[in-house]
Amino acid sequence: MTTLQNFAFYECIGLTSTLNLPDGLKTIGKSAFAFCSGFNGSLVLPKELTAIDDRAFLECTGLTGTLNLPASLTKIGYEAFYNCSGFSGSSILPEEVTMINKSTFYNCTGLTGLVLGNKIVSIDERGFEGCSNISGTVVFPLSLEGLGRNAFEGCKKVDAFRFTQTTPIPLEFLMFPYDATVEVPAWTVYSYKHKWAAGSYNIVGY
Repeated sequence: MTTLQNFAFYECIGLTSTLNLPDGLKTIGKSAFAFCSGFNGSLVLPKELTAIDDRAFLECTGLTGTLNLPASLTKIGYEAFYNCSGFSGSSILPEEVTMINKSTFYNCTGLTGLVLGNKIVSIDERGFEGCSNISGTVVFPLSLEGLGRNAFEGCKKVDAFRFTQTTPIPLEFLMFPYDATVEVPAWTVYSYKHKWAAGSYNIVGY
């Protein structure tokens, strides 16, 4: 089996324990496990997986442990892990993922760290909103071109959001929590403050 079809296990509330998906699986379809409330173990994804479609694990609050995304993954759909609050530890996004869609990790409150791949171009609105326990420094790669509204709203434990690019990306409403620390290359502090004057962020150089 290489494809798990759309809505394959939608609302199967009797599924329990670990969700171990088979080797060779490449695509998880839309809403394949949405609202499966019975899980109480980890999610094991195959190393060949390339796509997790929209709302694939929506509201699967019982999935626990570290969310290990395989290096082969290139697509994560919108609301794919919406309100999956049971995941813990750091989430490391694969290098080939270029976009975080709308509300992909919304309210994943168990996540404590975030490592973005070096090819991320955009993080859409509410991508990580409500991930209230992510801490440390979130580093954005040079490839990043934009953050959506509320992309990191509620992520108040993050020590700093660090940009490596010297040209500020467009400012959107509440990209970060109010008064969040934003680290930028030291010689670009003025340009960031000027362009983001309405952002209410603590912009500092590194």
